[in-house]
Amino acid sequence: MEQTAAIRELPQNIQPSLSREEAEKLDNQSLLLLYKKTGDQELKWMLVLRFTDLVRRTAAQAVGIYSSFAQLDDIVQEGLIVLLNAVDKFDPSQNVKFETYVSKRLRGMIVDLARHQDWLPRQVRQKSIRLNRAREELSMQMGRTPSSAEMADHLGVTREEYGAMLSE
Repeated sequence: MEQTAAIRELPQNIQPSLSREEAEKLDNQSLLLLYKKTGDQELKWMLVLRFTDLVRRTAAQAVGIYSSFAQLDDIVQEGLIVLLNAVDKFDPSQNVKFETYVSKRLRGMIVDLARHQDWLPRQVRQKSIRLNRAREELSMQMGRTPSSAEMADHLGVTREEYGAMLSE
């Protein structure tokens, strides 16, 4: 019901049957409200194209974090699908900017994508990161690759526990 009220708030000078040129001059919020009112797929695609840069920026940031999980193009493709769905599911009556809504949906999609593609359980991944960090720290301090005993001492575990950590 509130969404319908928000759609009725479409500025009076914007008519549901605009030319493409007129629609391109609208701001994002007006274009979104007009799409919600008319359901015109051309308006939807016009809106999606306006936010493609947001998808690319978010994907580029994620590639640095999840570089081993997905290629930039894969993340952008998934992001465009999320964007298409977000246009339909967005509720203007919630008083949230569309950009904010889409950004959260995109970050969630990226985390989900990384989780689905990661075959390691989370605890094993965390142990692996801990071991790699410890190895890097010791290597920088010592100027050489640390031995297993030195690694175990640095981590505060016995050699057997360190061996078990490596085997996981």
